[in-house]
Order: sequence, then C-alpha cells, then structure tokens
Amino acid sequence: MSRLALPCIKCNKPLINVDEGEDNQPYVGTEFTTYGHYGSTIHDELGDNPLKLVVNLCDTCILRAIEAGVIQSRSETIALARHHLTPEAKAWVLAQNEKQYGSAWGEDEPVDYDALMLKAGWSV
Repeated sequence: MSRLALPCIKCNKPLINVDEGEDNQPYVGTEFTTYGHYGSTIHDELGDNPLKLVVNLCDTCILRAIEAGVIQSRSETIALARHHLTPEAKAWVLAQNEKQYGSAWGEDEPVDYDALMLKAGWSV
C-alpha cells in the first residue's frame, strides 16, 4: 500500500493516508464512492459488472463547497439543507490542513491560521 491516498479531485492536493496499510484513507479528506448513477451518460450503474468510481475531496474544498452552497445534506428529517459550521469548527479544519499539508487553501494567499484559531476561540 502507499503512503499517498488519491489526490483531491477539486484542487489536486496530494493527500496522505491516515493508515499506510489502507489503499485510500485520506487524512483531512473524505472518500466518495459510487457504482454509477442512473441518468449519467458516462457512468450508469446498469449491467452485470458496474464500474466503481472512487474520488477524494479534501476538507478545505468541502468547506469551500459548503460556503458556496453546493453541498447538500440529505436525511430523513432535513432535505437539501445548507450545512453550518461554527467559526471554531472551520478554524480547526483549516488548521489541520495547514499542519498536515503546509497550506489549507492551496495556491491562495498565505493565511495566519494561528490568528484565525485564536479569533475563533481556540487556544494554540
């Protein structure tokens, strides 16, 4: 197995496996798996041997998508609801990306993550 997981599908940041014994267990990221989607002209789940697609999305890109309103939450009680993250939770996510990968936001301007965490109420 590799120390590296699949990169983030959005920003192409190389992601590190939490456990080197795993095939794809990204640290500070989430794996998404699909066997297809009825309606896709590329990846339909019909047939005897559907193709399994696996992609990773880093936590920073997930945060960006939440803020842009393009991630939906679906459950029995809430449908298509916008996610909410407190400033403390957002600061923690960004700090974990900074700690592991040197930059939470990829090629964007440098950010003082310690100050961001302090402002959000964390002690650093």
